[in-house]
Amino acid sequence: MNSATIARLGRTLPPKAAAAALVGVACLLTLVGLAGWVFANDRLKTFGATGFPIRPWTAVGYLFLSAAAFASLLERRRIAGVLTVVPAAIALWTVLRRIGWIQVELYRPFFPNQLAASDIPHAALPTIGASISFLLLTSAILAMPRRSRRLDDASVLLAGSALLIGLASCVMVLLVSPEDGASVALVSSLPASLAGIAIAAALILPRHRAGWEILLSAGDEEWRSFRRVLPVILILPVAPSLLEFWIERNDLLPSGAGRIAVITGNVLIVAVLIAWAMARVLRQQGELFYLNRAIDTANIALTTTDGVITHWSGGCEFLYGYSSRAAIGRRKYELLQSRPARGGDLLLAASENEQELVELCRDGTEISVIERQQRVEIPGRAPMIVLNLLDITERVSAEAALRTSEERLALATEAHEVGVFEWNVASGALTWSPGAEQRLGLEAGSVRDYESWKAMIVPEDAEAIVETIGKAVAAKADKFSFSYRFLPINGISRSIEGSSRCIYDPTGNLIRTVGVCLDTTERDGREAALRASEAQLRSIIETVPEAMVVIDENGTVHGFSNAAERTWGYRAEEVLGRNFAMLATEEEGKRYATALRNYIATGQTTAIGRDVPGTGLTKSGLVFPAEIQVGVARSGDELRIAMFFTDISERLVAEERMSDLNHELAHLARQSAMSELAADMAHELNQPLTAVSNLLATARILTERGDDPARAVDLLRMGGEQTIRAGEIVRRMRDFVARREVAMRPESLDRLVNDAIELVMVGTRPFDIGLTIDFDPAADRIFADGVQVQQVVVNLLRNALEALRDRSRPDRRIWIRSRRLDGPLVEVELSDNGPGISVDMLDKLYTRFSTSKTETGMGIGLSISRRIVEAHGGTLTAGNQPEGGASFRFTLPADEGLPGE
Repeated sequence: MNSATIARLGRTLPPKAAAAALVGVACLLTLVGLAGWVFANDRLKTFGATGFPIRPWTAVGYLFLSAAAFASLLERRRIAGVLTVVPAAIALWTVLRRIGWIQVELYRPFFPNQLAASDIPHAALPTIGASISFLLLTSAILAMPRRSRRLDDASVLLAGSALLIGLASCVMVLLVSPEDGASVALVSSLPASLAGIAIAAALILPRHRAGWEILLSAGDEEWRSFRRVLPVILILPVAPSLLEFWIERNDLLPSGAGRIAVITGNVLIVAVLIAWAMARVLRQQGELFYLNRAIDTANIALTTTDGVITHWSGGCEFLYGYSSRAAIGRRKYELLQSRPARGGDLLLAASENEQELVELCRDGTEISVIERQQRVEIPGRAPMIVLNLLDITERVSAEAALRTSEERLALATEAHEVGVFEWNVASGALTWSPGAEQRLGLEAGSVRDYESWKAMIVPEDAEAIVETIGKAVAAKADKFSFSYRFLPINGISRSIEGSSRCIYDPTGNLIRTVGVCLDTTERDGREAALRASEAQLRSIIETVPEAMVVIDENGTVHGFSNAAERTWGYRAEEVLGRNFAMLATEEEGKRYATALRNYIATGQTTAIGRDVPGTGLTKSGLVFPAEIQVGVARSGDELRIAMFFTDISERLVAEERMSDLNHELAHLARQSAMSELAADMAHELNQPLTAVSNLLATARILTERGDDPARAVDLLRMGGEQTIRAGEIVRRMRDFVARREVAMRPESLDRLVNDAIELVMVGTRPFDIGLTIDFDPAADRIFADGVQVQQVVVNLLRNALEALRDRSRPDRRIWIRSRRLDGPLVEVELSDNGPGISVDMLDKLYTRFSTSKTETGMGIGLSISRRIVEAHGGTLTAGNQPEGGASFRFTLPADEGLPGE
């Protein structure tokens, strides 16, 4: 029978049932021995060991001990205590009787005749060995029910001692002689020894079931060692006695020498057994020490079933910061404020369990642990829970960081509509990140492997990707880039591009790739539209007649259109990358560079939104006038300035010719006006000339007669005045009609208007037309060409006179007013109370050769007047007054210089 079989047998029999069976055997042995007294049968009394019968009171004591042991097994503590009183009293009576303190023999009520006939001293009382067994077993039974580890150990120790005494008695009964009185008084009978052994075994078995199970379940080597050692332990104590018996029987040594040899043998045997036991204990203790040290470094705790800590390892002290003294006796979950990491309730295992907890250390930090629970049950002891604690704080932090990273990656891929995929080359399987297929415009699960992917893309793109992968594998490249197009789905074709990381096996074969891809359909569409727009814009720019030059903030040329090539004579490659100052004269180039620096520094310029005059320098060295339009564009940190140059050489020549024609036309208009005023002016000149003639004739007569010389001098003076008057009229006419260049200078508005009035009003007095002049003194100084201003006043005044001549009303009148406007302007208003201007005439009033006069007039007066006023920076407007008559207003620039300047 091997150790495994023995262990199975040990486990199949419940410990309390085995103990009860042993108690029953003890009771049966005692009753059989007692029956020998009843029937006067020596064999039943001695079980064959002649001379050593079971004593009556010994039988009584073992019967009560059997009953007490059985009550203890049933946990009837009080009954067991009461039953142990009898064997304890018997043992005490025996000791007192043998030491002579009590002289009464207890023959009654047990078999007085048989006891009186026996030659054994104190035949009714137990032997010394039996009395000692009574006391040991009684103490073991009393300590047995108490729930204390120390009392349990003491109970087992007492029962074990009684067991050894019983074993020794069994051996001694077989070896000693009945004639030896000392041996008879000391050694118990065979029935009593066997009963004592059974009761002791019954008390030991339930208390140390775990130890028996460990012994019985040990390996074959340990079981063989136990089987070899057990007989030696049992035989060695009786070996000296056997040796003594053999020496005396064969008379090998004198009596004293034999006893000395026996004593020496006993000492040696005890020494050997003690040395062997100490060596084994020390070895086991050393192994246990290192085992305990190793276990103590682990995070292990023991608790009761309600969570009270009973053991707290050094690993737990280091992990949580609580010493074993602070932890033992407290509930673990309350001490550490434990809570399930994923919610729910805390579990304390009924058998085996594992849970993840978040617990609070002594320093206030929280840690995450995996708590593995194992319930351990030992007979005779309360169940306990073994907790194996694994610190996973770093792992939880790493997992949290990984989850956060994965969430960010998912959000990033979703935000940028990026798909992440993995391709297993061997199986062809394609694995996509969540939502990747949908972001590429595909149904989830529609692209599961290489073949399904290949069937959905343009064939030539698939061939190109296969070729790219082949080149990457041949070069053992870490990654490769790709782009392809899906076949149209519902009429829509999608473009994809991305890159993939290559993963090789140890032999260099590609086993899988991990990559990202992006739907570029919209971007490609925008780029295509942008290219088309750029081509269209380029075509427009190339056909724009203005020369376009594009520069950056440093003045470097980045664009030079075809029109610019024609304007300057340079080819684009000769200009691109060089400073734009090469396209202008040195002076103009400096001016352009200064304006550019000022704009870069301040961000402000007046050149944008208007035509800027400038010049250009052609490749051949010719300088041409130009009008420049400027536009500014920013793209990130890059600044681009587009300048459109218009060569205005031909336009300036045309404008100069037009100006000359306008001057000639104005001159003709003045001559026309003078021709129309010729008759009136002739009549006006005739008066002073006639007066001069008469005054000279009278002066000559007075001189010839010699009468009144003073009168003659006075007449000559008056004639001179009339001559000056006629000359002034001629001067005004000559100045008005003279062809001259425009001369802008400060003038007196009052003087210019009065001179014009003198020219126009010559000969108009008979028409009885009144003239009212109302000049604002603050509006007297203007900056203008005086003759041109007079021409405007003459034209407007003549028109007013023409309108009033045909009127029959007696209060015909013309008003001339001036006033200063806000800003550097002076307004002149000329109005009359004539018929006004017709509605039809208002629409074409300033059109050349348009007139309301039927027989005279060229129809250019108001047109020229308007051009003169606008050339001065003013405006000329016409309208009808509510009370009747026409009103003309024109503005001129005021002279802002100092008075008299």
